[in-house]
Amino acid sequence: MISSRLRFVGSKDGAGGRVGVFLALHDTAGDLALELTGLPHNTGKCAQYLVISPCLRISSQKTINTLERINVDHQVVGEAFTEDLTLRSGVLVGAAKAGQPDSLYLTGKIEDGRHVVRIGNRDGGLTEANFKLLFRLVVGLKLNKDGYVGIGTMADDGVIPDSDQAWQAVKRLKDDLKQSFAGFEFDDFIANGRKKYRLVIAPDAVGYDKKMLRKIKSTTINDFVAKLP
Repeated sequence: MISSRLRFVGSKDGAGGRVGVFLALHDTAGDLALELTGLPHNTGKCAQYLVISPCLRISSQKTINTLERINVDHQVVGEAFTEDLTLRSGVLVGAAKAGQPDSLYLTGKIEDGRHVVRIGNRDGGLTEANFKLLFRLVVGLKLNKDGYVGIGTMADDGVIPDSDQAWQAVKRLKDDLKQSFAGFEFDDFIANGRKKYRLVIAPDAVGYDKKMLRKIKSTTINDFVAKLP
């Protein structure tokens, strides 16, 4: 229970990350809006939030825009469920955006000095620095409950120069992915969660070839392989 009027129902992994589902039982739209705008800060465990109210709606476009920016989707029961109380298709806001990767595979191959990764059915190469950062985010996605990796941990693991340069390193990784995989959308592929980052993709959609990855002559990469489930 988040509060007396906002209850946590459950969560589900979507292509956009973990989606938290909540039931809101507020009397006024103002009270509802106030609590929903603080939801990510008060929970901080999900990439997306779906909040369902029995009938109360938020009519303020300013509030709706604010909720959209912080990945909170508010709906009433009639919008979220069919008459037999089945969740309507597409309701979960964790669905992948058009052009956003819905699968990722670390092949462990190196071609022309670049580490080969597979997105969908296409292979592309990343620089060693960008691959190490991506690999660390994969480890976090697989092992951490919320999928996030703190920038302090990234610095300690040597995948960013220091905590102050995290966003530059993430931008370089995104730019490298865009260059290697034209046609895919990577701007929202890595989420920033207050001094921590995570891949915006379902954990089950990420795979890797451990045998090939172990052959790479890098202590950092070998350490990451050892952590993989």
